[in-house]
Amino acid sequence: IITILCNLLSEYKHLYNKEINIRPDQPENIIRLLLPRKPNVGIRHNIVRHRGSIVMQNRLAARYSGKVYLVKHDLPFEARSNVIGFVSPEYVNLFDQIDADIRIKLIPIN
Repeated sequence: IITILCNLLSEYKHLYNKEINIRPDQPENIIRLLLPRKPNVGIRHNIVRHRGSIVMQNRLAARYSGKVYLVKHDLPFEARSNVIGFVSPEYVNLFDQIDADIRIKLIPIN
């Protein structure tokens, strides 16, 4: 288990202190977390996704609404992606060690 210090928007604080599995299918730019989908997530705080952002797909992503991932490399604005938090900068380099055999635990910064 890799512990990652981060800050989440208040409505996503339920993700803190849970052991979260990583999906086996990992693209180059993100780390997909194995969490249940959440239908009809509102469109909110969809900005440029910087390295270390924590993102949840919104209702514009249709069946992928509620999917959560960590951003490994800066990504452009995407209307269907809400930034819901960020990883503390000193923990972002841990992303290179995360694969499907690892679990993570998001811990609040303060």
